[in-house]
Amino acid sequence: MVALARSHHIDVVARCAQELPFRPRSFALVWFHHSIHDGDWRTALDEATRVVDEFGRVEVWTLGADHHTQSILSRWFPSVAAIDASRFPDPLEVEGYLGRLLPIVAATHPHETVVRPVGTWLDAVEAGFVSTLHLLSDSERSAGIEGIRRAYPDPAEEITYELHFTRITGDRRRREHVPLSADT
Repeated sequence: MVALARSHHIDVVARCAQELPFRPRSFALVWFHHSIHDGDWRTALDEATRVVDEFGRVEVWTLGADHHTQSILSRWFPSVAAIDASRFPDPLEVEGYLGRLLPIVAATHPHETVVRPVGTWLDAVEAGFVSTLHLLSDSERSAGIEGIRRAYPDPAEEITYELHFTRITGDRRRREHVPLSADT
């Protein structure tokens, strides 16, 4: 991603969220997209609120129990739900902690329906597009992939699944504009 951004002449700083190399109040938005579980999330939020400006927003998109228990991956790879439940912080804890750092905090629960050809989805699974897949045993990965192939022998067949996100926003001040994305 860094190389792609740089190829488009976009300035990129690749660093740990717990030690941001920026001056206080430098940004209007700090966004965590399925990354709050990487490292100490409390320190990451401390840093995010340090660098967000006086009208700024910290936005966290994460996954909670409502996603882990119904995930399409957990249907084929039984360990995924438990692994993800232990990796991702409880969204209520994230919301509460962010509420101690910023005065205006809200949580919503957008859902996304994804429709893809099975072959495309299976290619992504085999490539380990979700980091949790790298934590599975070889035998569980192989069994899950074979189970998918048996259930969906035609790679052109479409597969539909739901993503259940938790979106937590924290603002320094009340805003008078349309949110960054709509919830359903």
